[in-house]
Amino acid sequence: PPDNPWNQAVDTLPVHPNSRQYVESIGVDKPLRYNPDMAFVLVPPNQKRIAVKMVEYPDESDKGPFPVPDIIPIEGWPAYYSRDARLRRTTLDDVQRDTLNENGDRHGIVVDPVNRMLHEFYQLKKTDAGWQAACEATFDLKSNRLRPDGWTSSDAAGLPIFPAVIRHDELKRGVIDHAMRVTVRRTRRAYVYPATHFASKLTDENLPRMGERIRLKKDFDVSKFSPEVRTILTGLKRYGMLVADNGNDWAISCAPDPRIHVLHEELRKIKGSDFEVVVPPKGYVPALKLDDGYVLTEGPAIVQWIADQKPASHLAPANGTTERYKLQEWLGYINSELHKNFGPFFNPATPDATKATLAQTLTKRYAFVDEKLEGKDYLTGSQFTVADAYLFTITNWANYVKFDLKDYPNVRAFQARVAARPKVQEALKAEGLA
Repeated sequence: PPDNPWNQAVDTLPVHPNSRQYVESIGVDKPLRYNPDMAFVLVPPNQKRIAVKMVEYPDESDKGPFPVPDIIPIEGWPAYYSRDARLRRTTLDDVQRDTLNENGDRHGIVVDPVNRMLHEFYQLKKTDAGWQAACEATFDLKSNRLRPDGWTSSDAAGLPIFPAVIRHDELKRGVIDHAMRVTVRRTRRAYVYPATHFASKLTDENLPRMGERIRLKKDFDVSKFSPEVRTILTGLKRYGMLVADNGNDWAISCAPDPRIHVLHEELRKIKGSDFEVVVPPKGYVPALKLDDGYVLTEGPAIVQWIADQKPASHLAPANGTTERYKLQEWLGYINSELHKNFGPFFNPATPDATKATLAQTLTKRYAFVDEKLEGKDYLTGSQFTVADAYLFTITNWANYVKFDLKDYPNVRAFQARVAARPKVQEALKAEGLA
């Protein structure tokens, strides 16, 4: 979709306060590298589906069968083999079976453009018994759905690969309108949106996280480069590149297409010092565009802003008072302890075991809320506030994810009390919820 993180322009985002340290950890004098690695195949919507055995990450793989054609290319095919005199006799079947014992990541990418589905394999290999892979990740290209939190994909960051690949048609057209993929040797044991997974034991705060967004500096002169490289560099200025895996420093992925010229010598003129890390986008959060054009995000901030526009409504205590800080305390609790734990229930890919763990956490959190509501109409006393509106909305989700509130009589009484309010009734009817 147009609002997908891969399609988000980052040329106006602020520079990350740790940008210099991140870049130094990767290498300020190291060159940008071109890696003709990520091959892909387009399949028709009725492509025959076959079983692929998952041998390493079955619990973090999507379920088959998968539309894998006989001609699926493995990472590097064909350009890597056709350009090396020692490998020119290698056949696609040789590569699929790894008869050369190259091992490696062996990514396999299948794109169904009609159904807009993407299937990506890690360490895909053909055997006499059939196909096998370490992992498979399916992405619905019609949505912005991410992998479940903590899951890998065919890339260590849990991200899709295909949307980031530099393709021949883009270079021919002269426009790359998406973020690219970059590897670095040392990453931190952390990830940031839109990544969902880390692959490191290192905790140094000066190392980049998986999903870190890096862009080419605005003042870098691209005019002296060939049209193909200029297209790449212009894209790196506007859309940047996402840290997607551990590997060679400053290596961006390009389709191994023989029609794409070898770009090594030109790209090597760009150094690490020509890049900067930006403050990552927040992802998909509540947002409210104010009259002055500023986009206010995060639920707790938005509901307080709304309350402050009508102080006579008493939806929030006056700023600077102890009661206001109590309100903020509740807003923070609902946001981090309830809202966050309900979210994964709405992702069909979230494993049942993960949902069970989240349900146990919610059980403890609602026991606390139930205790605090004892003898009170609302969270802060007798006055209805935006914190009560927030709690009511989030708790209403229990009906949709089958989280039982029977052990929380005060919470159930609270929900009924808020639901009976005339304006709440109007809102529920407007949303088709009553």
